[in-house]
Amino acid sequence: MVEKTNPMVSVCMITYNHEKFIQEAIEGVLMQETTFDFELIIANDCSTDRTHDVIEELIQSHPKGYLIRYFNHETNLGMMPNAFFALEKCDGKYIANCEGDDYWTDPSKLQKQVDFLEVNKDYIISCHNAIIIDNENNVISPAKLPLSQQRDFMSVELMKITPILTLTAVYRNKLNDLPDILKNSPNGDTAIFSYLGQFGKSKYHHDIKNCVYRVHEGGVWSTKSQSIKHRMQLKTFANLAKYYKINTYKEVSLHFQQRVFYVNTLIINEAKSWTKIRLIFLAIIIYIKKKEYKDSLRLIKIYTKNYINNLLKFI
Repeated sequence: MVEKTNPMVSVCMITYNHEKFIQEAIEGVLMQETTFDFELIIANDCSTDRTHDVIEELIQSHPKGYLIRYFNHETNLGMMPNAFFALEKCDGKYIANCEGDDYWTDPSKLQKQVDFLEVNKDYIISCHNAIIIDNENNVISPAKLPLSQQRDFMSVELMKITPILTLTAVYRNKLNDLPDILKNSPNGDTAIFSYLGQFGKSKYHHDIKNCVYRVHEGGVWSTKSQSIKHRMQLKTFANLAKYYKINTYKEVSLHFQQRVFYVNTLIINEAKSWTKIRLIFLAIIIYIKKKEYKDSLRLIKIYTKNYINNLLKFI
């Protein structure tokens, strides 16, 4: 492990049981050709396979192994606590992300993104596209972002959440003051990119080769059920709604309140009959306690209408 420096970019890499993939991830970072200093922060969340051994071997054998600052946890923290642990170790003016099962393909990626951000102070994030592959390196999709989303986004669009691919992003290190309510969001990258939107716009680069996003059976996000994803989104959106309400961004807060309502209806619709009734009742109670009476009435209206429509099918 090297001593702390003041690099231009800190690359944040979290890993757990990525023995098969971690070397490719690390090499994609270390191959970067830059005119500035960068560091690679690796936080291993107590992997039970040979991930630790592979990392140690690369630190010793790779010509740029000295750029790695490695942290190997003795107990499992969980994905988001490990991610924020790693982010807190990032000393760079800019932060880039690449998880241990993804990898970069363009050696000029960091240089291009930092060059742009250095000149364009009104931009907070620089990003691009990625391809999707499976466990056997077969291409599932040549582009993770559709054409309509391959563009720049304004500040308010970022705040309301835009499709920024975490493994492609380079952004100004503004996370020292990130509030606890956002740190406690299950979708941490979503909360971070929304928070960053307060400070500027995002730039989409068409001239950077696609990174590689890997879908595999050990993937933390891709293997979660839709029901679990909805519950994670629900808490994240609720946290963002509360944060922006406190900070007087009324339009953005209302946007996330509406997202909470929408995801709530999805969760209710996933449930079976009696569980659905219970969830509707609990949701209404929560809205009333929060004095969000309009949402309470909307929920009653939606499910009363659905109930009547279902009855009419049998008449």
